[in-house]
Amino acid sequence: MALGEGDPSGSGDGGWAARVALLVAVAVVVAFVLAAFVAALTGLSYAELASRFPYSEGEYRYVREAFESKALSEFTALFRVLTGVISAAAVALAFGGYLSVFVPAHPVVSALGLVAAASVVNYWGIEFSTRVNVVFTGLELLGLLLVVWFGRGGLTAVDVTQAPQGATGVVRAAFLVFFAYVGFESLVNLAEEMERPSETVPRAIELSVGLTTALYVLVGLAAVGTVDWRVLGGSASPLAEVAAATSGPVAAAAISVVALFATANTVLIL
Repeated sequence: MALGEGDPSGSGDGGWAARVALLVAVAVVVAFVLAAFVAALTGLSYAELASRFPYSEGEYRYVREAFESKALSEFTALFRVLTGVISAAAVALAFGGYLSVFVPAHPVVSALGLVAAASVVNYWGIEFSTRVNVVFTGLELLGLLLVVWFGRGGLTAVDVTQAPQGATGVVRAAFLVFFAYVGFESLVNLAEEMERPSETVPRAIELSVGLTTALYVLVGLAAVGTVDWRVLGGSASPLAEVAAATSGPVAAAAISVVALFATANTVLIL
């Protein structure tokens, strides 16, 4: 799976990562940790249910087992599908925005092309799509680690208690940051494609939440410790700003390319 269906590179007109910077300034780390706590509760619930019912389309099965209501199960499954559609559309448009920096194509056209390509890859088979996912996730991970490396000088220079909008801003930012953690629930839909899903799915969910929390906190520290939070808040690609500030335009372009792979990977999963 990806690091998270909502990668922290930002998206669209400024991206959620930029909006988080405006809400909490250098207290972005607190927002990430708060969102991780909520994500951990959800993730552990999925892990427990997946160990009991290792079947595809877990949400439908979980609700059916709990309430013995076919109507409620179908209602839950429908909204799970709609959530995926909306998320895929949002991230595909973000991909189109990133691509427009390099190619003179309308973001909507690029987004539709990406959705079509991802559909073909998935239709090809689960083994092939998983290999593509692993490669793209590796590139995404490399990009985030590069951001941490570029901003390593600012890792210890951040006072995470500074929040211009106080606790309210931190909570609002945590709601946005939570998008970076969703994705682990997609694992349950592949349960029947795995060996020993009762063991594999819970372990994968626990590891994904833990590792992404550590990585996102480091990225957040590197970003706000290197570039002024007001600049990050006004940027369409905040992590590219970190690369540009420390290593120049070539590094910024490299991070933007990584963002293409990250958003394409998210659409592939969704």
